[in-house]
Amino acid sequence: MIGLALLSLLTAFSGAVVPGPLFVLTLQQALVVGWMAGVLLMVGHMLAEVVVLGVLRAGLGGVLQRPAVTRVVGCVGGLVMLYFAWSTIDLGWHGPLATSLQGQHTALPAGALIVKGVLLSVLNPYWLLWWATIGVGLIGSQVAKLGPRAWVAFFIGHELADYIWYVGISLLVAFSRAFISESLYRDVILACGLGIAVIGVLFILRPLREWLRPALSEAALPEDAQAKSSLV
Repeated sequence: MIGLALLSLLTAFSGAVVPGPLFVLTLQQALVVGWMAGVLLMVGHMLAEVVVLGVLRAGLGGVLQRPAVTRVVGCVGGLVMLYFAWSTIDLGWHGPLATSLQGQHTALPAGALIVKGVLLSVLNPYWLLWWATIGVGLIGSQVAKLGPRAWVAFFIGHELADYIWYVGISLLVAFSRAFISESLYRDVILACGLGIAVIGVLFILRPLREWLRPALSEAALPEDAQAKSSLV
């Protein structure tokens, strides 16, 4: 259970550091609202993820108990991870980074920040694709072994990563009035891209090993054992 929570945390962190609308709003509001901007935006983000996780649990809870389904989902999730890894590395290498703190920004009330956290999550196609593939793949890889605890462990690890990153950058911007240097930020993005690539490869290898295991086991049998098994 702890292993799944840690894997969920690492995977979610690799996605959280990629700049998007929620990231930009966090930077802007941390300047005018303070570090609580990150907390409130993450409350909205978490509410959206509670709903999507509940929908997945209700619709796929039984399906993910089937080994054939988890293998297919694992492969698809791994391939999507590799795509995200490539796009993340490309962004970190030479893509545009929206980290400017220039300009005038209006402070939003607490309720508006929570609503913004919900809307910027559910309207982000990247977020929807992540949950439909990587999220389901991560849970499916462990649900047969851990049962309902897999959903809990995944959720805790995932939300912890979001809060660590977004509240962390809110604290940094609120107290220093600046973000980390662009070169350091690019290094962080590149490292996360490489990390998610490794996880994606492992995601693909696990179901492939399970598919190939019967054939490999049969090939490893001595010839007389194979002959006996064919007569049975």
